[in-house]
Amino acid sequence: MRPAGDRSDGRVPAATTVWRLLIRIDAEELSQVLARWLRSRAAPVAAAGHWWRRVIAVDGKVARGARLADGRQVHLLSAYDTSTGIVLAQVQIAVKSNEIPAFTPLLRLVKTVLGSLDGVLIVADALHAQVGHADLLAEHGAHLMVTAKANQPTLFTQLKALPWAQVPVGRKPARPVTAVRRPVQPRHSLSRPRAGWVSPTRSRLSGSPGPARSRERPAARRRI
Repeated sequence: MRPAGDRSDGRVPAATTVWRLLIRIDAEELSQVLARWLRSRAAPVAAAGHWWRRVIAVDGKVARGARLADGRQVHLLSAYDTSTGIVLAQVQIAVKSNEIPAFTPLLRLVKTVLGSLDGVLIVADALHAQVGHADLLAEHGAHLMVTAKANQPTLFTQLKALPWAQVPVGRKPARPVTAVRRPVQPRHSLSRPRAGWVSPTRSRLSGSPGPARSRERPAARRRI
């Protein structure tokens, strides 16, 4: 039953009607509204007495199947919250440009959604190893973790000269693995094997992806 006062006939709008609506909405506004709605429905991250930091991954992707008026593919730069699995913001990269100028507008949108970037860790690829990016995040109390490569030769040389071999690395002891023997159930029946087939017993390691499969061979047929 429809609620009182509902005069709709229950029909679903056609895909073209929805498309005409979406192309008239500001993409950034829609992205922020959806991000806030998803965050309101996401379960809070349980710290369980441990200190944790919000990590946001910034990465650029080319949208498959989306084209601009001149035929170019749509290139987006997105900010992904690794704790909730929500894309907080995304901006379209301008034609004849790259991801570097889009980094600052993207982080401004992220700050609008979160309210603050204090203590947030931004993870990006080597392209974003830029002094301007680091200064921007430092002003807002955030942190930047990137890979240093040849696009920053001075930083790369300084990091390469550090005594990395002397840095202690903590390792956890490996979990012991024990071998067990379990009977393999035939695939044809859950109660008893089909006549003429055998179901041998195989060994498998505990913790493996699944039970070992037996190579079942048909029994020899008696000639009449």
